[in-house]
Amino acid sequence: MHKLREGAKGKVVRTMGKKGKKDAGDPKELSKDEEFKRASVLNSTQQILLAKSNDEVARMQADVHRANNEADALRVTLQSEREATIAVTSDLSRQYKSMQNNLTQRIGELEDSLQKSADSNAMLKLQLEQQEGDHLKMQEEHKKEISELNQRIEDMTQDFSDMLKETLEKMSQKISAQTQSVDESGEESKP
Repeated sequence: MHKLREGAKGKVVRTMGKKGKKDAGDPKELSKDEEFKRASVLNSTQQILLAKSNDEVARMQADVHRANNEADALRVTLQSEREATIAVTSDLSRQYKSMQNNLTQRIGELEDSLQKSADSNAMLKLQLEQQEGDHLKMQEEHKKEISELNQRIEDMTQDFSDMLKETLEKMSQKISAQTQSVDESGEESKP
């Protein structure tokens, strides 16, 4: 491959690249027209390479700009999702705390109600036991009264029986006495 370089006297000379062989002897000196043409070609080539490099740089800058826009959009999306997640989490936490407070209050009310019921049951049980005691006492008193009345009835029956016997005996004695007196008077009147 041929390369152009500036010679010792300021002239452009052509040399061989690494792979090529050097011309035998000194490099040829080029005329000014050839130098100009070669410089012009070199300039055009460099401008083409520069344009390509500029296109690549512009493309890369556009890619970087697009990537930055996408990253910004992703950041915005991520931020809005974070905010939505925070809002949902906050709402769920609020609902959980509200439900927990409601349940705690309900448990307290039920415990109070249960305690009142237990107290009421204890009072009713005490009253029932007292009433049962009073009822048993009344039953004992009634049994005692019935027993006393039965005893009085037996005593009265015995007294009545004794009185009736006594009356019957007296009546029997009177009847016997009268029968005797009638018999005696009848015997006297028979002569």
